[in-house]
Order: sequence, then C-alpha cells, then structure tokens
Amino acid sequence: MSKKKRLTDPNEIEATLILANGSDDDESAEESSHKKLTETETFAASNGQFRFLCEFASGGVGKVGKARDLVFDRIVAVKKLNDQFRDNPRMVSNFINECRLNANLDHPSIVPVYAMCKDESGHVEVMMKLIHGTSFAKFVKEARQIYDKKKIFNYEESVALKSRLEYFLKICEAVSYCHNRGVMHGDIKPDNIMMGEFGEVYLMDWGCAQPLNVVLKQLTGTPNYLPPEFLRDRRTSTLVDVFSLGMVLFEVVTLQHGKNSNAAPAAEGANDAKDTANTESLDVYNHSSYRHYQPKLRIGKRIKAIICKAIDPDPAKRYQSVHDLASDIRHYIYDEEITALPDGTIRKLFRLISRNRIKTLLIIGGVIAFLAGWIFYSYYQHSEQEQLTGRIITQQLRLQSITDRQATTVEKHFLLAQAQLLLFAD
Repeated sequence: MSKKKRLTDPNEIEATLILANGSDDDESAEESSHKKLTETETFAASNGQFRFLCEFASGGVGKVGKARDLVFDRIVAVKKLNDQFRDNPRMVSNFINECRLNANLDHPSIVPVYAMCKDESGHVEVMMKLIHGTSFAKFVKEARQIYDKKKIFNYEESVALKSRLEYFLKICEAVSYCHNRGVMHGDIKPDNIMMGEFGEVYLMDWGCAQPLNVVLKQLTGTPNYLPPEFLRDRRTSTLVDVFSLGMVLFEVVTLQHGKNSNAAPAAEGANDAKDTANTESLDVYNHSSYRHYQPKLRIGKRIKAIICKAIDPDPAKRYQSVHDLASDIRHYIYDEEITALPDGTIRKLFRLISRNRIKTLLIIGGVIAFLAGWIFYSYYQHSEQEQLTGRIITQQLRLQSITDRQATTVEKHFLLAQAQLLLFAD
C-alpha cells in the first residue's frame, strides 16, 4: 500500500460477499455469537504501544490505517471494522476469527499479524505488517496503460509474461501452503493480491477462508471467481481455489478481465449487486475469444491449455491440486512438457534435443567425425583399389606386349623356316 495514498479505495479492502441462504439479521445467531464473544474473547488495551496516525483505505466491512509501534519504532497497519459493524457481535466474532486464522498462517506471501488489542473506545483492532505496493488489479491496469503508449512485440510480451507468471507462482505457493494446513482461502482474485516494492507478493483478505471438506450454510466469496460446483453445493475443497487461480491466470496472461458465465445465476442472488464482471469482460469458456489486450500479441496454445484445464467446469478434469497447476506453469516457463497439452513424438524429440544441447552437439560432432572418417577411408580405399587395378592392367599390357613380340618373332622364324624348306624341296 503506497504511503502517498490517502483517499478511500474500496478495492484495497474487499468486503466479503455473502450469497444469502439465510437471514443476516437473525437475532438468535447474534445473541449466541455475542454470548460466545463475551465469554471467550477478552483483549487488553494496547497500553500505549501503538499510536494511531491516519486512515488511508476502507471497504464495505473494514478499514485500514497506519500506526506507529512505539516499542519497536516502526509503522504498522491497523485494521478494524467500520463504525456500523463495531458493535455487531457476529461481525466482531468473524473479524476475530479471520485475524486469528491469518496469524496462524506463517508464509512469506501471507501478511503477518503483530498483535490484537482494543482501541481507546474499546473496539477490537489488529496490528499487521504495512505493505508498500499495489494490488494486482491495479498492476494489470497500469500494464495496459503502458501497452497503450508503447508498441510491444511478441518476444517482449513473452519475457513480460514469464515475469508475471513468477509473481503468480508465489501466490500458488501460498495457497498450496494453506491447503496443506487444511484451509481454503475462498476469495482469490486480483484485488486480494498485493505486490510489494521489491518483488514480494501477498495474498490478502482471509474473511472467506474456511476449513476444507465442509459444507457451508451460506456461500461466501466473489461469484465470478468461484467454480460451478461450489456455487451449487457449497462444499469447500482445494479445487475451489484452483479454479480461482485459473481465473486470475487468465488475467495474468491476457491482461483482460475474465467473465465466468456459470456464476451469473449466483450473482443475481447476491446481497451485493456489484460484481467484478462487466460487459467488457471475455467469456473464459469461449476459447475462441481468448485474446491479449493488444490483439496483435499472440497467446500460445500451451498457456491457453493450462488456463482451460484450471477453470474446467468439470472438477475431475481440473488440476487436482495447486501444486499440479504451479508445476505446469513452471514447465511452461522453462519450455518443458505440460500435462495440459502433452507433446507429440516429434515435439518430444526436439524438446529432448533442446534439454541436452551439449550432449546433442557432442553426439552430432561424433557422428560428423565418423562420417568424415568413413568417407575419407572409403575414398582412400577406392583410390588404392584404382591404383592397384591400374598397376595390374599395366602389367597385363606389358605382358601382352611381350607376348605379342614373341609371337611375331616366332611367326617370322616359322615363315623363314617354311621358306627354306620349300627352297630345299625345290
């Protein structure tokens, strides 16, 4: 979160969207929640350790400000509920549970919680690490502005995409860690991903986090980023976050907002009519509509196949874990085979050659040297054979010449003898 930002930004703190399957104003629920809260939740005052400085962002449920930690001499973020929810036992209980869950998750891409205490008016507030950066949604918006001003070529976009995918992998690692702890985030979207000034990436807003493999009484999250089976049966699973990551990956690759057409019926029944989907969004299930924000820039078949597998409406055809999704992304970055689009025989051969370039060069060099030696040896053998054949022919010609001379001499002597005999006979 930038130090210069002072205006209220609803995207900085996303309100938990509740798709009502029951009444939010159920008095018995509030009374039981309030009773539980007063019996078990007691927090001491900050004892002057934190001095509130200013408020710089707010959302539908909570707001965030800055405070100075007088003990450690540092600036921290202060998160608290909005005024209309401060005295609501159910909202206070949910807020405490969210902060406790956040505090129990220890990962570089999860914002650490420093303390939970009460302010001067006796309301609960939590002290967290102050993040200097911007949301991924704003990052995408700024990237689009850059693309509007500067002509980008395909090879430049390929490098930029791999850089964005590195950020995406950090979120995958955080989500995989949560799944290993038995927790589903439940509201993964660009607005809940913060990018720090030095390459840090943080997964924010744990208000929709739930244990795995349970059926929720009421649906939470942003419908556009939720899979159809979760909207239908409300059962938490790792595949819910896999789908949400696939929707985020769509925006990482195309720099455009993806529209989940399966979420339309659920969005109509939401208490909050505002949804992130809009008429300018691309339907993620219409694969022919997959295009980059700049139409001249191509989207590769392999990364498109990864997106399609991550957001497949059929859970059985989807990536079965965040680790599998991240593994395919890494293979894509390093130009290796991916499970979403297996290589053919020729592609595997070229990929094998590409991965073993030195060995391939040595083998090719050895083959060329062998062929050169074989050709030279064959030429030498052929030359020697020709020379031997020439010598043999020469010798035969000499022998034939000598034989001819001898035959001529014998013939002359025979004719002379014949003449003498005739003369003698006369």
